[in-house]
Amino acid sequence: MDILILGNGFDLAHDLPTKYSDFLDYCIKEYKNKDINYDSQLDIVKNLWLRHFIFQQQHNNSKDKTWIDLEEEIYNVLKIIRELPLVTKSGKNTEFCPQILYLNKNDADFNFADIKNNLTNCSEYNKNHFKASYNILLEIKEPKDLIYYLYQQLRDFTALFEKYIITEVIEKKDIKKFILKKTKFTSSEYDKQIYVLNFNYTNTLEKIYYSDSESSYKVHTIYVHGKVDKEQQSNIVLGTKNFNRKYNTPFGAEKVMPTEFNVFKKYFQRHKYNTIEDYQYLLKKVKEAEEAVFHIIGHSLDSSDRELLKHILTKNPNSIINIYYHNPEAQERLMNKIDDIIGEDEVMTKVKFIEQDDKINGILIPQKQNDLIC
Repeated sequence: MDILILGNGFDLAHDLPTKYSDFLDYCIKEYKNKDINYDSQLDIVKNLWLRHFIFQQQHNNSKDKTWIDLEEEIYNVLKIIRELPLVTKSGKNTEFCPQILYLNKNDADFNFADIKNNLTNCSEYNKNHFKASYNILLEIKEPKDLIYYLYQQLRDFTALFEKYIITEVIEKKDIKKFILKKTKFTSSEYDKQIYVLNFNYTNTLEKIYYSDSESSYKVHTIYVHGKVDKEQQSNIVLGTKNFNRKYNTPFGAEKVMPTEFNVFKKYFQRHKYNTIEDYQYLLKKVKEAEEAVFHIIGHSLDSSDRELLKHILTKNPNSIINIYYHNPEAQERLMNKIDDIIGEDEVMTKVKFIEQDDKINGILIPQKQNDLIC
């Protein structure tokens, strides 16, 4: 049984602009000549997450950051929100102090680190004072209102990204092509089944290499984080790592994340948006197979997908794991990552590292644009 595991590096190898910095650059370019005014209908002005990520990119030299960095940044924001003074103590009891979250209409920058400056006590709120200079975003009647609002804002950010993927990636005509070495697959002539565990939102593999309906290979793709589809309701998973509820602050104090924050976890969203069921089906197929041969292409093997990868890579005792890399630096990084996921013993007995564009052992062989895909 052959399983391809695809990460964002697969799309990047095909010159597709799928880095989150590509998306932010697109947004900046799209609206750079527009006045920043919250009364505007422009989505970039209304979405706090998008404004925060743009602020981070422009002020923290984060041009080449990856989706892993975005997921980490979401978690950093959650810790900031966790520290907001949304309660006050009255005698021996802790009582909720209603808040107003506001934003300066003409402030082009927004940074969650400064969100404390955008909160005021409801009892001190004066509509006449704020009417001219500020747009009131949210009246926080209880702490979970803010968490729910920020999650809806994150889903709006996800919808903006999905529109970008459709118009600037999926409909992109000029795509770099390779020779996909299907001879690397071990399926017999009578069972040319290829399963694809796709961590991307795009259908690049099927679009380029399996678009021919007469192909002798039958491809089963599992979009574990959802698939961009302009015809259907979005089920895109975009969140942060599976963090522990307890964490330590920089000062050593232990804090507890409220359970309401769980909705930001990719783990939680996979169940919420029903992308986990196909993955569970694939786990069963891998467990039942006589042999499982994995081909990992373009996946960073970072911690945000650690549990998913560990489960499937260790499910079958007779597995072979081929990890393809594009340069020596990536090879060293992937060696450390896979060791952390499945352990040194498993790496020693099952893992092979292969240069992905090697003409003999590789799987994506560079070719001229007009050559045929084989």
